[in-house]
Amino acid sequence: MEVRKTNKSLQYTTHFIVWCLIVFLLVKSLSASGTTHETSNNFPRKPIKVVVPNRAGGGSDIIVRLFQKTITEKKLMPVPLIVLNRPGGSSTIGSRSVKNADADGYTLLSSHEGLLIAKSTGKVPYGVESFDPIAGTGIVDLVLLVKADSPFQNLSQLMQAVKEKPRSQVFGCSLGTPSHFSGLLLEQAVPGAQFNFVQAGGGSSRFEKLLGGHIDVSLFSISEYKRNKSKKIRALAFLGAKRLPSLPDLPTAIEQGIQVKSNLMFYWLYPKNTSQECIIYMANVFKKALQEESLQNELRSLNISPQFLKGEDLQERLDQERKKINQVKTSKIIELPEFHKIVLVVLAVLLIFIFLTSSKQKIQKSYSSYNLLAFSIIIITVLYALILGQHWIDFRLLTIGFIFIVGWLLSRKQPQLLLGLIELSLVIGLGLYYIFTEIVMIDL
Repeated sequence: MEVRKTNKSLQYTTHFIVWCLIVFLLVKSLSASGTTHETSNNFPRKPIKVVVPNRAGGGSDIIVRLFQKTITEKKLMPVPLIVLNRPGGSSTIGSRSVKNADADGYTLLSSHEGLLIAKSTGKVPYGVESFDPIAGTGIVDLVLLVKADSPFQNLSQLMQAVKEKPRSQVFGCSLGTPSHFSGLLLEQAVPGAQFNFVQAGGGSSRFEKLLGGHIDVSLFSISEYKRNKSKKIRALAFLGAKRLPSLPDLPTAIEQGIQVKSNLMFYWLYPKNTSQECIIYMANVFKKALQEESLQNELRSLNISPQFLKGEDLQERLDQERKKINQVKTSKIIELPEFHKIVLVVLAVLLIFIFLTSSKQKIQKSYSSYNLLAFSIIIITVLYALILGQHWIDFRLLTIGFIFIVGWLLSRKQPQLLLGLIELSLVIGLGLYYIFTEIVMIDL
């Protein structure tokens, strides 16, 4: 009798401890994702995440990490600046994750004109107007390159050729990005001119295709050009307002009678409705970082002009770029079907079919039941992964539901385990969220 009382007491104590842990994780989880506006008195209280919508090691990523390094070394913030790379979809996956993030000042986006162009070309239904601009911190100029054995010696000759024979020259670019848009600007400047635009990937990929003769012409940053200047390439035009002192022999497009000026500015953006206190705070942090001589020298070594814009000046630049982009006619980009959504629907229908038909089957063999159970868990796991990747449901709710359903399938003949299963689901779902977001600093 005493043993039973002891076991009961131990059981109640265990449940009490578990539910205390659940309440603690729930409070922490809600406070971590709360949208309460910060004030200048208590911001920032925890690490700030900056999302780079490109792969690690690329041009955009290098620039962000240079700012991160300066901010850390000069102790410009009392908390770390965490860089998160979320590449894919021509930078739209990363930008969408920030657009949908809590406007609490702790998640921001690093981007450039590609965000404006993505909306213009129909890749995403939103643009820079869906964010709160913080600052602009540098200009990247562009140069048009062909192979050294190309028949074209300057931009005027190239544009005349694509006017007389439209689509005769293959223009390599990443469709729906600045490399594509600048080519469209060149077409617009010479009525009747038309390139044959093809998907050629990022800068390094386009350079390989240019040297291999797979494309005839493409746009690159000045830094990319200087790094590869010794190879068999020829620069036809610089797309800046005036010649670069470091490249005095390279004429601008305007000098050659082609009225095109195109460059990129790197922007820092918050989710819409972020408090002004957070925006002003971060703008001042980036301004102080850009005033450091060491950062200026590192940016110039990458042929990036250190320039700082915020407030009305920044908004004016964004408005001008948006107006220029909207004036360019862009053909609709053909995208491949979204196979992940198709797979998701097929799996969902298949899962429903299995459960409906299994109840009617009279096969009592344990082997068949085991197969059905294993197959069901596999399908549910795939569904969980697909939904998690699309960010359709909050990570906490999705994980709690996933753990509970799988646990129920494994123990549905033991109803006495239901309470423990609920507790386990809550602890794992909330616990993983807390560990990922507060300790490991993974963006969910």
